Amino acid sequence: MVPTHSLRLFTWMYSNGVAAPQCPIHSNESVCFSRNDGNLVVICQGAGNLSHLLSICSQEQFDAEKQEATAFFERNATKTTRPVGVP
Repeated sequence: MVPTHSLRLFTWMYSNGVAAPQCPIHSNESVCFSRNDGNLVVICQGAGNLSHLLSICSQEQFDAEKQEATAFFERNATKTTRPVGVP
């Protein structure tokens, strides 16, 4: 199972060392990007007519949140799961 983390703009997934936006409803669908008036438009490409907008934000907002998500995943990747009662 791919780890996910929800932040203000997006739900993020982490795979092969890369954080990427993921649709919180259609987790198996692709996410695509477009630009409109200097903003980044992020869309879930759901099957059939299920495509829908995930968010519109500036490139700076996207980059900042991606950096925050990456830091979260990298922090948690270094934690070791231990059985209950083992310090």
